[in-house]
Amino acid sequence: MSNQQTQLETLHRWSGVDFRFVQTNENQFGLRYYEHKCKSDDEYQSIAERFNDYNFCNADGFIYRCLEHDDHTCSIIVLENELDIKKYDNITMYNRITDLSALKSIGKLGENDVFLEPILTSDGKYSTIVERGLRAIAVVNINGRRLPFYISSGKSGKEQEFGIPSGKWYPLQGISSGWLNKMPDMLHNPYPELDTVCNILEQKFPAIKLKHDALNGKLPKANANDLLKTANFEFPEGVSFSEYGGYSLVKNHCVYLPQIITAWRSKPNDFLNVRKGILAVPGQEILNKIQEMRLFCGSMIDGDCIWFYPIDDSEYIASAGFGNNLGIESALYKLGIDYQIIEKPGRKGFGVPISCFVDYFSRQKREKYERASEQFTKFQTEPSNPNDNLATIIKRIGDIFRS
Repeated sequence: MSNQQTQLETLHRWSGVDFRFVQTNENQFGLRYYEHKCKSDDEYQSIAERFNDYNFCNADGFIYRCLEHDDHTCSIIVLENELDIKKYDNITMYNRITDLSALKSIGKLGENDVFLEPILTSDGKYSTIVERGLRAIAVVNINGRRLPFYISSGKSGKEQEFGIPSGKWYPLQGISSGWLNKMPDMLHNPYPELDTVCNILEQKFPAIKLKHDALNGKLPKANANDLLKTANFEFPEGVSFSEYGGYSLVKNHCVYLPQIITAWRSKPNDFLNVRKGILAVPGQEILNKIQEMRLFCGSMIDGDCIWFYPIDDSEYIASAGFGNNLGIESALYKLGIDYQIIEKPGRKGFGVPISCFVDYFSRQKREKYERASEQFTKFQTEPSNPNDNLATIIKRIGDIFRS
């Protein structure tokens, strides 16, 4: 059964009605969502109440909205993530994107449409191309995975010192609050897809003109935090961890770029990649937890296993010992994960059954409950510490669960 069919059946089970999947090219928002067109306001309220009950009882709820039609009927739609809901709300409620054609595909990469993400600007509107640090920046979305691109301004001297032409589109490996993380070799992109996207951008948005506009204050300005969130939304940690730490650099550069390219090469997703809650894709929550660990290697869902593969073109990865399979295996062993190796001929990396991680995280959760129980029992049976009260004990127990 496909992920889309599984999610549709789940929605039917919770709502009692049938939904349909809506592709990005079928709606004016440039979004993917599940929709049920309601026959009346009462039907909408009934379904919404069921969804609210689920979200109230479950921390990992799902996101829905009311879509009003010109014929005075409405639909209930289920969206993918917080960024999509913000985009939807701003289009429908505040009409901040006045040119809906900005949400249309700007080209094709294989079977996938190429979109530009609307970025919140300093004047409270949205624009698909913004200025930050006198550079024009766009965030490209292909098959649900985002990557920022920028136009070199020539202000930093790369043209004279390194022969890097200004007034051209270049991909970025990430954005932090203080700098643009550029490719190690800006003249030779590591993946041909990046060259293709640069060509699409050049055809639609000539770089020389936008370079001039950015340098002369003619482009909408973007707040650093809003640009960060839009550009780095698909990273499990959201945005860079630290301005000067190597950790965010490694994460942005070495782990997620290969995964983004893998997603760009795959066929268009026919389901919502919901990370948590009732519509979570099987295995996705496990993968999210793994990607939050300090594992500087590639990881992705591959059937019933998590596939790990070394990123061997990075000095950061190599120095941390993750430049080969043995280094990754050693890291899993040190975490206490009882892994089983699955190998495929001619394929880099190895797989570990998802069940191994289910057991590992279940054991972690059980140990947290045991430690919390010990804390509470200790509070009840031992002589009280004058600095201890029920509130401090509850806080201590909460710290255990957050650890």
